[in-house]
Amino acid sequence: MTRVQMLASLARPLADVLVDRIRTSGNSLLKLQMQATDVSHQRQYSLSLEDKEETGDLASTRIMRPDDVAVAILLGRALDARRDLLTRLQDRDTVAIIEVQDCEHVELVERLVEKHVFGTDASVFDGDALTLTENAAAIPGMVALFARHGEEKSKKAAKSGNPEFAAAVQRRCAILGIACEPDRRLPPNLVLMAKDRFVMGRLDGATIASVIEAITGKHPGLVEEGLAKLTTLEVLNTAIRADLGAER
Repeated sequence: MTRVQMLASLARPLADVLVDRIRTSGNSLLKLQMQATDVSHQRQYSLSLEDKEETGDLASTRIMRPDDVAVAILLGRALDARRDLLTRLQDRDTVAIIEVQDCEHVELVERLVEKHVFGTDASVFDGDALTLTENAAAIPGMVALFARHGEEKSKKAAKSGNPEFAAAVQRRCAILGIACEPDRRLPPNLVLMAKDRFVMGRLDGATIASVIEAITGKHPGLVEEGLAKLTTLEVLNTAIRADLGAER
């Protein structure tokens, strides 16, 4: 059973599962260093979710990033809605799309998918780095990611027809496109061949409240939708900090 199949079989909401994986993953956390003798800094970053490692005179505190948590919640909900597709996501000849609502989400989704959805049992490659060669070998478990962060690659794909996508098809990879406005930004042939997609929602009040709860350990209550519409990932990283508490 592949990791994506195991993920699809879990009874828990996948948003919770992905947040937990971020919480326990050192590479997904922001590491802050401060002087161990500086009491004010120790108090400021004395968190319930910390993992401290004393190294000489320095202490390292790991803090979950609000933007990582927000994207994990939105992606988890999208995966929950298509668990049937999730079970097939790593299969050869699968072509699928993750549609995000904001381009600033793409890079975080790409990282989250590679590390916490596919994990180490898959060989994940940048699809744009593939070339069509005479003796291309099919690699079991190989996944080609085509992530579109902005306009540059989408224009290139439209002009060239994307030979890199053809190379991924010839290798019989699982192929996954990640983009906002995927019909415009992803390689045209990828969009044509993709029969299924995960659609991630926008940041809303419930999502923001869940992010605050994950970071601070306490639910903040109702977050107004008018405020949520003005919120970006950058705003979340600025506004949410564990030592401030949920209410603040």
